[in-house]
Amino acid sequence: MRQLCEHLLNELISGRLASLLEYIKGDAELNIQIRKNYINVYYKGGNILKINSPKSFDFDKMYYNDYHTISSTEAKKSFDLIHEYKEQQKSLKSLLPHNPQEYFKQAKKAMDKWDVALKDVVQHNEKKEQQAIAIANMADTDYVVLDLEYAVSKQSEFAYDGGDDKKVPRFDIIAIRNGRLFVIELKKGLGATHGKSGIKSHMKCYDHTIGRDNEHFFVKEMQALLKQKQELGLLDKTLTIEDTKPEFIFAFADKKDKDDFEEFAERCFKVGYEGNFIYIGNNHKLTAKMSRRKYYYAERRKQEALYDDKFWGSTPNGGHWTIFKNGQKIKVVKNLPYILHQNYSKENLYVDIREDACQYFKQNNISWWRQQEDDYSPTGHLVSSQIHCLNHLFAIRKDDNAIKQLLKKATGIEFDKILPTTIDKPNDGYIAFEFALDNEQLLGETDEGAKRGAMCTSIDAMIRAQKDDKIWLIPIEWKYTETYKREDKTNRKRFNRYKHLIECSERLKTPTDRISHSVYFFEPNYELMRQTLLCEQLVNQEYAHTFFHINVIPSANTELRNAVEKEFIPMLKEEAKFRIIDPQELLSPIAEDKNYEDLITYLQIRYWKK
Repeated sequence: MRQLCEHLLNELISGRLASLLEYIKGDAELNIQIRKNYINVYYKGGNILKINSPKSFDFDKMYYNDYHTISSTEAKKSFDLIHEYKEQQKSLKSLLPHNPQEYFKQAKKAMDKWDVALKDVVQHNEKKEQQAIAIANMADTDYVVLDLEYAVSKQSEFAYDGGDDKKVPRFDIIAIRNGRLFVIELKKGLGATHGKSGIKSHMKCYDHTIGRDNEHFFVKEMQALLKQKQELGLLDKTLTIEDTKPEFIFAFADKKDKDDFEEFAERCFKVGYEGNFIYIGNNHKLTAKMSRRKYYYAERRKQEALYDDKFWGSTPNGGHWTIFKNGQKIKVVKNLPYILHQNYSKENLYVDIREDACQYFKQNNISWWRQQEDDYSPTGHLVSSQIHCLNHLFAIRKDDNAIKQLLKKATGIEFDKILPTTIDKPNDGYIAFEFALDNEQLLGETDEGAKRGAMCTSIDAMIRAQKDDKIWLIPIEWKYTETYKREDKTNRKRFNRYKHLIECSERLKTPTDRISHSVYFFEPNYELMRQTLLCEQLVNQEYAHTFFHINVIPSANTELRNAVEKEFIPMLKEEAKFRIIDPQELLSPIAEDKNYEDLITYLQIRYWKK
């Protein structure tokens, strides 16, 4: 139990230990933590002082020079050495409580040498990191540190019940954020992500201890601890802890000159972690951070769960994924649970559109996503955005009235009529998928193998509509789980291809400094920029009078939505003709339409249900 008795608490607040406490609080290098009826004061990864009572103080003799470097056998034989350290220890403790300045001067001198001797010891450096984090996060940060090194004892009401009777789980940091408790496990670099100190083992320890504490014994203990720390003036009096289950969370710090956060997050997601993260910067501040891949893994888990629940019946999964590096094939990963088997990939499509969609792609020489890389047609990947788009829109591509309702929802414009596509064979629908038209002439895109859906600017879905005497293009960029690294796509060919078009654009603002390496050459903006330029050129060629750009992104994919809202939209001259919309919201006008009852049920189960 992290709590002081009333007597010791009063001595610290207003009694014989009050001046000592104030001195410690005024030293930015020291960190105070309450233990079971005593206080530990930490310094550089060690315990510089233990306060038991106004007359009882401890300083471990192991911190004296050379003591920690000799073996226990040598120590026992070296009576003179032990005696010397005991005398130094006794002399040092005699300085308290009346002379803290001299006490800490001498104690720090001893511990500084100890710290240098252990500079390459991982466990020592981890404790130094913990204490530095505690000092840096006492107020005005995303997370306020309440406790360090919390061990769940065998006598606890929520003792470990995961199969090992001897196990006593220990959690690095307990912190508060917005009234909620967080149980934090620290990770520095990618090294300690497997084995006993790995990701899954920490998750299991939490689930089988604090995570199963439905009576809130742990929360009550932390509430009492917070109250005493506030009484001692260690934490802000406005902090509170709610009676809700604490959240387990990983905190990650990069090693020097590394940028491994996303790799660490991906490793967590792959073993079933579903939470957010904390990032620890060079200043030791705990900063809330969401991985850009969190939504992808959440959706992938959902699709895998649907598969396990026989959503696809007896369709086999275990498909493959080809990995490339610098254009060269590296390896093929097989037996993946989130990819349908190559021979059954059609079943990734809604049953009523399977044959028609495959025939449409074949007749119009359209490339399926990763068709060249994996030899799938269509892809069997369960979180493909191309499949996501077709499953939402293909069934209504010949229903001009339904399309008109969707466009009114997305654009706010009630179009007079929806016009047939002009590039499809046969020309019997109102939505063209993977739209591309005269890209070589209009955009200068001359890449070998270019066709609709591959090696050129393609728009996921294109609709032509008429309002009064004007023809509108409605390009729809469809996203599902995508997020993007900050990868600069600028090269000489791309820069020369799009520079003049950007400078002459009536929709895109020209960057104030330079076009190369600008926001336009980072995804998702790079794709949206090219689609904008293509539509502008089509308007210039009198294919239409104007256009309204729709970007479909699920509302839960906040990382991608934020990127578009903060980076691309501010670069538009006509923001009113661009809209981000959730797919369920887009299809809401036909949600009660009996003609699409089966489609809506399918989409709700597969994609929309939280």
